[in-house]
Amino acid sequence: MGGKTNSKLRAYASQLQFDWGKVSHSLAKPEEYAEAMKKAMADGFDCVKVDPVGFDENGVWMGRSSRGILQRDQLKLAVDRVAAMREAGPDVDIIIELHALTDATTSVQLGRELQKLNCFYYEEPTQPLNPNLFRGINSKIEIPVAIGERVYTRWGYRQFFEDHSIGIIQPDLCNTGGLTCAIPAA
Repeated sequence: MGGKTNSKLRAYASQLQFDWGKVSHSLAKPEEYAEAMKKAMADGFDCVKVDPVGFDENGVWMGRSSRGILQRDQLKLAVDRVAAMREAGPDVDIIIELHALTDATTSVQLGRELQKLNCFYYEEPTQPLNPNLFRGINSKIEIPVAIGERVYTRWGYRQFFEDHSIGIIQPDLCNTGGLTCAIPAA
């Protein structure tokens, strides 16, 4: 496969909306998100990933719709969660993970608010089935856009590369054809 190219790789603490540590549970309040951030930092992480809209104010997964314009209190809660994390870790990179559960309109609405908190990148703001949506999202927010887990085959990335609508690629090796992605003989 080409041999070793890096002696060290950066890792991030993932899915902090489930807390951080040995026991996983849903978080609801901004201060709980801040505590999860502190736990990840105590474990040596300087980068975290979180979904600020997946759980509603009661900690119920997708208890409210994340498509269409977010209601004012729903948007405020998501922003307050990330703001609490930013305050707990001013020098920590925060990746926003949306699991493609928002539409383009919602992701722009949320992204414009979250960009004020200096987020590292914005992962899967919508489904990648229509690559043109990403050009619109990318032009309206100032957070680098990332996709990958839901793009199938290596050719699925072509338009994203050609139109520069994403800043970060995160391929799922199983969905893109494996490690070698061999081209079949003609």
